[in-house]
Amino acid sequence: MKKLTNILTAILLITGISTATTIHVPGDYVTIQEGINAASNGDTILVADGTYAENTLEISGKYVYLFSENGAESTVITGSNSYRVLYIENNQNQETIVNGFTLSDGRPGSDNHASAIKVGSGLASFENLIIENNGGGSGNTVAFGSGIDSTQFIDCIIRNNSVEGYAGLRESTNIRCVLYGNSGWNNTCVLLSGKSINCVVVGNGGGAGNPWTSSGLSEGSAINCIFWGNSAQNIYNAESVTYSNV
Repeated sequence: MKKLTNILTAILLITGISTATTIHVPGDYVTIQEGINAASNGDTILVADGTYAENTLEISGKYVYLFSENGAESTVITGSNSYRVLYIENNQNQETIVNGFTLSDGRPGSDNHASAIKVGSGLASFENLIIENNGGGSGNTVAFGSGIDSTQFIDCIIRNNSVEGYAGLRESTNIRCVLYGNSGWNNTCVLLSGKSINCVVVGNGGGAGNPWTSSGLSEGSAINCIFWGNSAQNIYNAESVTYSNV
């Protein structure tokens, strides 16, 4: 009986692996959104080099793996200075992964939040992204996660974004990220209510000169990070900052 159980388990695992599909953009579908719409849970959407204007790219009600073929320098998703770049509503127990894109020229959604990325709910991991030139001086937050236990930014560069407030990452765990050249003309920081590990935060602006604002970290924690050369306070009202250079 034990041997039969092991065989059945192996068959199920092989069946599960074999049903996953790789969808090529633009080979199979012209747009990334069409590829996502055609995908089932666990499928990979593999995107060739190029610039893709997708309005607001949406992954909703499923978990998928969205990868570029050759990395962020070669594959751009743009909001065309009119739309949020990416929205995720993942009600699954598995993680959606987005890896190897530049997300640029986004504008906040109708809620005035998140010009580049918003995770409405669920599990999501963003890896090897460049998030740049979003906000256009408007809105609240560049990339808005769904919580430190459910959204991760790993090995990402967040640069040259301009918003009203919070010109960086919010409600997320951030690992080995670099944030520079971001600014907000009102109360702002580039790391808000998150957990940051091995990150570098340099040369960010904003804060409107108010003593209760920061252009670095606010209301979160940092471990083994560098905060340097930011125009307002590096740290404000943080939960904890340890093993860091401030």
